[in-house]
Amino acid sequence: MVFIMQVSSGILSEASISPSDQAIRISAWLATLPPEDGEFIVAQVKTLCDHLRQVRINAETMSDKSRR
Repeated sequence: MVFIMQVSSGILSEASISPSDQAIRISAWLATLPPEDGEFIVAQVKTLCDHLRQVRINAETMSDKSRR
């Protein structure tokens, strides 16, 4: 069984769902690296995802304001 950690509203929880094709590909790449390098990559991916999520939220907010 695969557990994927999800962060929601600052609360860490576990959900038993199947990994996506993207997660499987990234996991294969990480498997070829030493653990400390894998942790570095995971942290970078999280930072990038957080940034892109915020950019989208900001763009949606600006789009909503321009429709008013």
